[in-house]
Amino acid sequence: MNRTILKQLCSISFNNHSHLYIALNKVDLVNPKSRLLQYSNAISELIWKTKIQLLKSTEKPTLDQQQWENDELFMISALQKDGTDDLLETLCKQAKLGSWRFEESTKSDMGEEKRSDEIVREKVFKYLNGAVPFDLKTCVKGWEEKEGVTILHDEISVFSESSA
Repeated sequence: MNRTILKQLCSISFNNHSHLYIALNKVDLVNPKSRLLQYSNAISELIWKTKIQLLKSTEKPTLDQQQWENDELFMISALQKDGTDDLLETLCKQAKLGSWRFEESTKSDMGEEKRSDEIVREKVFKYLNGAVPFDLKTCVKGWEEKEGVTILHDEISVFSESSA
């Protein structure tokens, strides 16, 4: 668990009066199962401590901020489809009706460079069996088309020794 990222997510949720949902994936691989309870308790404790700090540091917190809470923590196994129905149901309940922002044919609003970064991260994720360091950075150095194939030149950096 990256405590810094979790604290940032809490702050974003708190400041934007939005719900915070956390999904712990790959729970089918955890043994003994009692470790899941310990892990989820540690996450919940960090969230509540962060909330208290945010409330204390806010001069006039709104009622929404005072009542802000971690709505749910889901333990799922996406590949086994275990727990995913509960997550989907909860997210659908929170979804708001409205018109689509993009045409149906639009695949993404990301620029080409950002999309290529995400593709590289996905390939690294698969190559490292899901163990992608949080501080992994990618930088597109260029791409070229050859015989209908796009060749991407990318630089990958990991900044912490423990992530290497």
